[in-house]
This record gives sequence, structure tokens and C-alpha cells, in this order.
Amino acid sequence: MKLVMYLFILVLYCSSCENPGKARMLEEKEKLLIQKEQDLTLREQSLQLREAQLLIKEQVIDSASRKHFNDSLLAMRPPISGTWSVKMTCTETTCPSSAVGDTKTEQWEISAEENLFIAKSISNNKTGRIYAGKYVGDFLELTAIQDSTEAGRSTQMVVRLQHAKENEMEGQRQITRGEECKIIYTMLLKRQL
Repeated sequence: MKLVMYLFILVLYCSSCENPGKARMLEEKEKLLIQKEQDLTLREQSLQLREAQLLIKEQVIDSASRKHFNDSLLAMRPPISGTWSVKMTCTETTCPSSAVGDTKTEQWEISAEENLFIAKSISNNKTGRIYAGKYVGDFLELTAIQDSTEAGRSTQMVVRLQHAKENEMEGQRQITRGEECKIIYTMLLKRQL
């Protein structure tokens, strides 16, 4: 039994002698791992910063090319400012107050300021609706501006025009009143010279 006890003490002594060396090795490995983790964190932050910078550069390039593209499109489009004779013919309706084949003739004063277009409809020497909008692709899309007396009504008017030939545009005007009433007019606009 004494022999077993001596062996046990010897094993404990030997194992305690090895532990400081192992402990130091473990501490060094831990320090090395912490250093590597910090290096990886710094690299990750550096990559995120570079990615953010690239994204900003890409956005700047995209916005510049879009602006150049939009400016080029505006330069290529014929000017539309001026007075236009407008003929509208009803092609579709679900409203009781209108019928397919109804026609209207108006005069429109169209003005442009950069990318915004304003169209004032004039009928019987009185200004009627005022539309505002911009180009969406190849179409000039205008929406009627409601005045304060119409604010309670749920009427929406959208006009989409496209150049047909020199001094002519054609398109469509869609009027929606609530869920039940919708009128679609084809439009032909001729510039008054």
C-alpha cells in the first residue's frame, strides 16, 4: 500500500511539474489565437470599409451615367413647350355620364422646366385642368392636379403621351372615379404654329 501511495505521490508530482509547461504553452496558444482573431477582425473591417467605398463609387457612377442618359434623352426629344390643339375621343367607359365615341376638343399650353412638364387645358377661353408630370421611358406621363374644391372627390386623371411625328403627339387619357367609373380617351395633339 505504501508503494501505491508513493507511486500516487510521484504521479502527482510529475503531473504538477508538467502542468506549468503545459499551462504556458496553452497561454501562448491562447494569445496567438487572440492575436489571429484580432487580425481577422481588422481585415474584416477593412474589407467592409472597402466594400462601402466601392458601393459609394458605384452609386456615384450610376447616378452620373443616369443623369447623362436623362440629359441625352431630353436633348434627343423634340421640344414640346408651346400651344397644342388636343382632340380626345372616348374609346372605353363604364360611367353613365359618357359614351364611347364622345369627342372633346381643347387647347393645351405646355411648358417645361428641366424634367418637369406642366400642361394647362383651355376650353372656351377658360383654364380648365392643370396637369404635371415627367417622362417615364418614351412616354410623357402627366397627372391632373386637383384643386381644393375637388379634394373630397376620388377622381384621378392620368395622361400618357408619345411623339408620333413632327409637331404631333398621340396618347391616352384615363379618368378614374371611385371603383365603378372609368373613362379612356385616345388623344391626338397637334402643335399650333
